[in-house]
Amino acid sequence: MFSAFRGKPAKTPPPQVEVVGFDGETLELKSETPLTEGPLTVVLLNAEIELEKEAPVHIDQGFPDKQLYWASLPEGSDLATVLQALIPKEAEIANSGGELPASWEEKRSRVRLTRVLGAMSPQVAGFKCVTYDIHCEGLRLQIDQPLAEGSTIKLRFELEDHRLAPFDVQGLVKWCQPSPKKGHWAGILFTHITEKQVEQVDKFVEETLSYEGGVLTRDYVVS
Repeated sequence: MFSAFRGKPAKTPPPQVEVVGFDGETLELKSETPLTEGPLTVVLLNAEIELEKEAPVHIDQGFPDKQLYWASLPEGSDLATVLQALIPKEAEIANSGGELPASWEEKRSRVRLTRVLGAMSPQVAGFKCVTYDIHCEGLRLQIDQPLAEGSTIKLRFELEDHRLAPFDVQGLVKWCQPSPKKGHWAGILFTHITEKQVEQVDKFVEETLSYEGGVLTRDYVVS
């Protein structure tokens, strides 16, 4: 005989995930709980912007062994405005051991600009590629074929200013992972770049971000 007072099964709470990056479209999440691809309700957490909010997301791709996932927001979500504060603080991809590098907090505070800039490299299949983001210490490349972590790469790229000569630099491939959209992302740390070039990149990033916020005089040339 069934009891009319049988308790309802306990509802499983949504997983709690840390928001470690947002580029305006894609969320970068860190979760100790494995997440499955597809639509999912999670609790988004980020101490810096005092975020603690249950929200629907769509898990596009994940690396459970690294506890890292990429997700998109559904259309009409009101979270995009709140998450804008994370744009210049995208997290570095975790290393093969699943732990963040010791200098992660310092790198995370480095202002970076999400920008598609044409680039060329003899180490890249087809020689041509584009940047995903850039800052004065390095950049993220969008490439078709993966690069070996720890390898050296020579790059030539141009900033959006005809007064500046093309940048010929050398870097170290710190990490390389499949992109949540297509191809691969590769994190490049500049190892051979002049002080003047560093100043020019830093100025370009700062003033472009200011320009997109409504305030800029386009003066990228460092005398």
